[in-house]
Amino acid sequence: MDISRIDAWGWDAALRHQLFAKGLDEQLLPSESLIEEWRQTAHRRTAAKLLAQLRIEGTVGEAVECQSINQVTNLERLWQRVVVKSPWSSSGRGVRFCLQDGWLRNVLARQGSVMVEPYYNKVKDFAMEFEADGHGGIRFLGLSLFHTKNGAYIGNIVATEQTKRQLLSKLLPLELTDEVCRLIVTESRLGSYQGPFGVDMMVVTDGQRLLLHPCVEINLRRTMGHVALALQPQDDEVMKVMRIELTDHYKLRINKI
Repeated sequence: MDISRIDAWGWDAALRHQLFAKGLDEQLLPSESLIEEWRQTAHRRTAAKLLAQLRIEGTVGEAVECQSINQVTNLERLWQRVVVKSPWSSSGRGVRFCLQDGWLRNVLARQGSVMVEPYYNKVKDFAMEFEADGHGGIRFLGLSLFHTKNGAYIGNIVATEQTKRQLLSKLLPLELTDEVCRLIVTESRLGSYQGPFGVDMMVVTDGQRLLLHPCVEINLRRTMGHVALALQPQDDEVMKVMRIELTDHYKLRINKI
């Protein structure tokens, strides 16, 4: 096949090795050193650094990198309830909502540290999707909203950007989310990473008001939110939900809400 470009969902050393073993031209593949650089950028400390740049009025969020169990337990005493995350993981794996000594010791031994955050009372998850050009330039692509039932994830909402903004405005001022988006474009430091990425966010409550946690995670890869944006309608047709089902094989389903 005459292949001139490879657009992966996300890059890692294993995928590079598999494609090279299949005979693809090495010039089409990112180098091993570049993939390792991207891996280091995908460390959760990158999200913690960006979070500090996004802490404006109306937002909340802290994240501390810890290299020892004592550091983690000290933060637990300070914050009462914590969320502990391994430096590298995805799709909810590597996240613990209570201290588990065995798991914690294992992650510290293998990955060198953990990220510790206060536990927040979440109202809603959502995300913003972007693309990086590898030279410091970042472009906003759109909002990623989720459809849930009884708090459980059902799929991604497929709707116009205007419709998604209207839905989000019921919880947060659009001026706030727009300013956070602008700051992500100007303040993100992703080095040489080139490709799509997403920033997970959430609306939380402190008991009296709703606040924005502007950077829960950075997903340095394509996400289902990017897929939903690719299917985004051009006019205000009926809002739909997109989800992936796995039976004997994967199926993409889009249904009216």
